[in-house]
Amino acid sequence: MILFCEIPPPEGGETPFVPSFKVTEKMMEEFPEEVKEIEEKGLKYTFTAPSANNVSSMRGRGWEDTFGTEDRKEAEKRYLLLSNAYTQHPLTLFMHVV
Repeated sequence: MILFCEIPPPEGGETPFVPSFKVTEKMMEEFPEEVKEIEEKGLKYTFTAPSANNVSSMRGRGWEDTFGTEDRKEAEKRYLLLSNAYTQHPLTLFMHVV
């Protein structure tokens, strides 16, 4: 496992994670029909990116710090580039910048 942080948060910061293969295995055991439907239809993922840093929330950083820019269009572009780099299955991505 490799963890990487291109832009560290101004303060605090943690990286919670779960091995995705364990989540997939459990879903296949408990929800086989739903997994099949996801494989057939793809997946819609919505990411809400607040503007301000908030170290008391799980998200922690605002979109400016997360994507290293204060330009909304550039942040959306970087989000799509990063998201598409790791997508092997049909995936519809939505980033809501607030």
